[in-house]
Amino acid sequence: MTALSCVVVWYNPSEKELKNIESYYGHLERIYIIDNSDNNNSELIDSIDLSKRKIKYFPNYSNLGIASALNKGCISAIEDGFKWILTMDQDSTFLEHEIRRFINEFEIKIQEHKDIAIIA
Repeated sequence: MTALSCVVVWYNPSEKELKNIESYYGHLERIYIIDNSDNNNSELIDSIDLSKRKIKYFPNYSNLGIASALNKGCISAIEDGFKWILTMDQDSTFLEHEIRRFINEFEIKIQEHKDIAIIA
């Protein structure tokens, strides 16, 4: 199975955003949370039972915009050796059968097309 990372952009998150991450957490090697809030929300991550080793949290302490946050997360994932990155909004979620289907289709596509760069 291909190592898959994820970048999630936060802005003033709540426990609901943690539940969204939980819907796909188990299928990813690492999750990069880029927080565009004015304050540090790391206490939210500390409140969950998920392995913190899979999560890297980066507070920006201001809203730098979604493109800047995605770039920051993607650069971190690439620096950590990931070739594939799933990008998610803070309010996006997956049903279990949907994430499994998505990853299965992803695996098929990257085997069929070795030069593929983006799957949408």
